[in-house]
Amino acid sequence: MSSTPSGAASVSASSNHLNTDTTTRAAQPAPSPIASRLPDVATIEMQQRLPKLDDDDNVGVEKAHTVQRDGEPDLKFRGTLLASAAPPCYGQDRWREYRVYKTKGGTYVLSRIGRSILSDERDKFEAESWKPDPSDRVWDEAGWREAELSDRLIRFFKFDQLAKQLYAKLNVDTAKQID
Repeated sequence: MSSTPSGAASVSASSNHLNTDTTTRAAQPAPSPIASRLPDVATIEMQQRLPKLDDDDNVGVEKAHTVQRDGEPDLKFRGTLLASAAPPCYGQDRWREYRVYKTKGGTYVLSRIGRSILSDERDKFEAESWKPDPSDRVWDEAGWREAELSDRLIRFFKFDQLAKQLYAKLNVDTAKQID
């Protein structure tokens, strides 16, 4: 989000002081971003494109990413967006966006964004990373076993309809086997 810091002074274009520097500076090109980043603030245009997300065309493309997080350092990595999910637009002012990335080094990044187009609300960014490790084990009905991506996905995204849509795009079966 971009905002003016509190206490920042605003300068009027019609200031009455003399400017003695008459040299003209050449326009400098904006520096290219180190990694791509999703928008910080939801817009009506984003809402109207739902369920399509700005980065849907990048699914399966390896590139540099920055995944924003509130209250924690952002995550920068080179990797691939594996899948994303957002709900269709039914005129709602708020929605969620889920994404799963895999870094070049084999770490998974799970991202959950709460979007709002209401002027008094800000978007919320959550993400975590997970690298499969044989020592990472979970207990289920059959006993201890090595943790899988599906375990981590379920812990982070749970089972709402959007999460189930994401799991289907990832070909991850999260159904519970019963007898």
